[in-house]
Amino acid sequence: MVQFNNFEKTNMILIYGKCQKNSRLACRVYSERFPDRRCPDHKTLKTLVMNLQNYGAFAKPKRNRNRPIRGNNQNVVNVIAAINENPNTSITSLCRDTNISSTSIRRILQNFFITFYGARSVLLTKVAALIHTTCVIGVIEILIGRDTEIFKLDLK
Repeated sequence: MVQFNNFEKTNMILIYGKCQKNSRLACRVYSERFPDRRCPDHKTLKTLVMNLQNYGAFAKPKRNRNRPIRGNNQNVVNVIAAINENPNTSITSLCRDTNISSTSIRRILQNFFITFYGARSVLLTKVAALIHTTCVIGVIEILIGRDTEIFKLDLK
């Protein structure tokens, strides 16, 4: 697909308006007025106009792909436990052992900053901090013997 800069797109829209919203005529007028520039297709011009009407911009906004982990926390626990049990495991074997899809496993690992290099996994600081915090809270609960909700940390 041919890429146009914003100045060219603005000229296309202005010519489109002068041609009474006729995209084929606007493309011909644009190519006659600017013979040294690339000539847009009428479909490109229609898409440009639709994007301006629907989104207020020349292009569609990009979707946010950083989705949080949905579902139960048991999946997270199962994946982390399987990795702790066998740090040299692969995502394929994790899928088979935990009965969780590879996409969910990758999302869990990405959320907990676990990087997979081939079949070997490397646990980074967030998981270590989570395990350490859990152990410290457990020791505090045993020593104090009362509610310790105030000591729990949000590691996100």
